[in-house]
Amino acid sequence: MFDVGGCSGQMLSMVAPDQIPNMSTYGFNDEMSSANVGYCVSGLRVWINSSYTGSSFTYGGGQAHATPATGFNDNVTSAQTTRSAAC
Repeated sequence: MFDVGGCSGQMLSMVAPDQIPNMSTYGFNDEMSSANVGYCVSGLRVWINSSYTGSSFTYGGGQAHATPATGFNDNVTSAQTTRSAAC
């Protein structure tokens, strides 16, 4: 996850499977503006509230997402990744 669109700027990395119930722990609360989801990750699911609550969106694996989903720019507070069966 990156704090600037186009997958640039400060970055917060996750492995798969992984979870972050509150991104403020890493100083990244409400910062995500883009994501690069690796091939061994089947999905990156993000929520606007901590502890995986509120609206959510799942970014597909093996892709760079240069812009966030509508309503999620600088509005993500928790995240989970799932591991791809291929890896």
